[in-house]
Amino acid sequence: MRYKRFESSFAALRERSPIEIMRAGRGYVVIGDLRMGDGGKRDELEPLRGLVETVLSSWYLKRDFTLVLDGDTEDLRNFWLKDIRSAWPRLYGIFDRFAAKARLRKILGERDLGLLRKPRYPYPLSHGLRLAGDGLELFILHGHQAFRHFAGRDYRDFVTDYLENPRRIRDEGDTTDPDRVCRAEKRLYRGSVERGIVTIFGHSGRRLFEARDEGESLRSLIERLLRESNFGYGDSPYTVDAMIKLYKERYREIERGGSAPLGLEEGEGGSPAPCLFNPGLAAGRRGMDAIELEEGTIRLVRWTRSGRQEAGSEAAAGEVRSLEGPSFVRLVQAEAELGGLAERIALFRPDRHRVEPVSSLEAP
Repeated sequence: MRYKRFESSFAALRERSPIEIMRAGRGYVVIGDLRMGDGGKRDELEPLRGLVETVLSSWYLKRDFTLVLDGDTEDLRNFWLKDIRSAWPRLYGIFDRFAAKARLRKILGERDLGLLRKPRYPYPLSHGLRLAGDGLELFILHGHQAFRHFAGRDYRDFVTDYLENPRRIRDEGDTTDPDRVCRAEKRLYRGSVERGIVTIFGHSGRRLFEARDEGESLRSLIERLLRESNFGYGDSPYTVDAMIKLYKERYREIERGGSAPLGLEEGEGGSPAPCLFNPGLAAGRRGMDAIELEEGTIRLVRWTRSGRQEAGSEAAAGEVRSLEGPSFVRLVQAEAELGGLAERIALFRPDRHRVEPVSSLEAP
């Protein structure tokens, strides 16, 4: 896909997406790719049933977060909606409770686009969401649009094609191709830099924070540790050598997975514009990943079963909390101030102009 074709569709999608102003005391949690199935062996979310349901109800709902389901919530590619609803009554009940508090936002991905054919579906649907606050706009979309979907066409035309014959549109298996993932991420990166915005997306399964993937972040961390003579987090018993060993093991695991580096243009200080974020798969093997937006801060977090977290994660994460009932832990793996991101992204814009002021962004 040529960038010019993608850019026109990206712009159209953003213009048609609803806008919300982020208010003080109002948090958002972005979770993508739940991929709910029929509860059987092919259901990707089933192994995390207890974790997802407990975390959403006992943590985010109680703390009045707004839940943003960032696409592919139901896996309609492989299952019928009636079977999904039968398999997940408690999770849908949790969605209902968020919706009753006007704190549910549901964005469509390629696997659940068929929900547009369901006139009785209970939740409003959109193709994207724009959040504004702290001098910055955050554009949330599923991300399949950066591969082949919508290329050179208005998204309404794509929807029409899908509704007429869903089987003509395949799920984008190109997320398993590292080079294609990298090219799609570069399209989203360029579109974000040109507009001076942050883009949060899913689909690819590769976690990103400030346009750096886990491998790049680990490389930087290992380099920093090698320069330090002493290292510790509070009462952590981990030594520098032990932490380096843990991170190197994880880095080798990522390399074996065939993940290609983003290779984005870097500015002063050797870093790309911090405009690209991806929480990864909610139905991941290690737990549930999410992005939190709260009090002017963006965080990448991982929820996992107590006692099964990655070696050394507690020491590296900083904040670990337990929930009532089943024992799960929350690992804060990265965080940044939104105001600082706005200033840094502005340095990369071709025209060096300030981003559109938040006061001019009014919700429809």
